[in-house]
Parts: sequence; C-alpha cells; structure tokens
Amino acid sequence: MKSLTAITRGLIGIGLVAGVVAESAALPTFTINPNAIPGNAFATAPFDATAIAISGSSELILLSAVAGSPSGTGTGSGWARFGTFNGGVDGNDLIGPLVHGLEVDYGLYLIFDIGVTLIGGSLGLAGSDYVVTKLDYMVYADPGLNTTFTSAVASTVTPATVGGTVSDDLLPAFGSIVNGSASLNLNGGAGITTTNLFGVCTGPEPQIGVASRSRRVVRPS
Repeated sequence: MKSLTAITRGLIGIGLVAGVVAESAALPTFTINPNAIPGNAFATAPFDATAIAISGSSELILLSAVAGSPSGTGTGSGWARFGTFNGGVDGNDLIGPLVHGLEVDYGLYLIFDIGVTLIGGSLGLAGSDYVVTKLDYMVYADPGLNTTFTSAVASTVTPATVGGTVSDDLLPAFGSIVNGSASLNLNGGAGITTTNLFGVCTGPEPQIGVASRSRRVVRPS
C-alpha cells in the first residue's frame, strides 16, 4: 500500500474551498459573519472575501492494486485547518485577524473522506490518471481553539485524527462530490478537477447548491 499525498493536497486546495474557480477568471465574493462564532472578541460586521488560505493539513490515502490487473483503488481521510480569509480578484489580498478573529479566538477546519479509482497508468506513479469516486467533507468552527489535530503516519498506516474538545464545535458547511478526476503528472505534481455539492447550515434545513471546482497543478513537498 502507498500514500497518495499529492492528490489529497490537490483535493483540499481546490475541491473543497468555496470561492476557488478557474485561474483565468476573477474569484467570486462570499460573505463571512464573524459574529456567528460564540466568544469571538474580534468579531466585527460581516465582510466579503474571495478565498480561504490553508494553514496546515494531514491525510493518508491507501492504494490497493487488484491482483492480476493493472487497476486499483485508493481510500483515505484527513483534515485541513484554515489560516485566514483573503480578498481581491486573485484571492491574494490578506484580510487581517482583527477583522475576522480566525486562529485568534476560534479555529476553522474541515475533515474529509475520499476515494479514487485508477483509469490509466500505474497505481501511485507519475503519469497515472484516476476517477475521484468519493469526496465527502464537513467544515467546522472551533470556538476557543480547543480542538487538537494529529498528523497521519504513513509508515504505521496511522490516519490523521481530530480530537480534544470537539463537543462545542459548530458545523457551518458540508459537501460531497458529484464527479471528478485526478492525475499525477510526469513531474510529480497532481491535477484535480471536481464538481461538488456544497451545503451551508443556516438552520434546521441546510441549503444545498452545486459548486464547480477547477484544475490546478500542485507539487508535493
């Protein structure tokens, strides 16, 4: 079994975050209300942003080859923590924590489960292509920054975990995949294209819409 870290990073960075679209187009604007987080002393009036930056992530995808066949699958899970909201046409203009309080009075993170199926090339190697068969995720707010995160350990097949005080965490959004594809290019980068259902929890009846996510190449560290 092997870990498919590059594809996972691509899914986190491209397929899961509202506000990411084709690189050639301007990013759409979405509104954030910091006052919805209990105990957020830095909360101000609602503000607009175009992207959310990731401050850290961990994941483990295990690849399993089918005996006597070039086909194979991968399943995994992980988490990603968000560090700040960004603005501007390209999403690179930093919005300071005194506006939103993120990672000062509260945290924002997601947990996810993913699955891929090999459709071309060799499993886990450069030049391989995949269908993304599963991408279920939940976005949580962490009042008081009392949630803990443990990284995956590939050598012992230990998954990434989220723990600590999670009973007070809020669920503002969730989603699942409609369709998607992924690939490992010849230079070791990952290309991802997914279309996701994205639900926003505004009360007892979450509103669900469809959000497309575009392809971008990311390189493993």
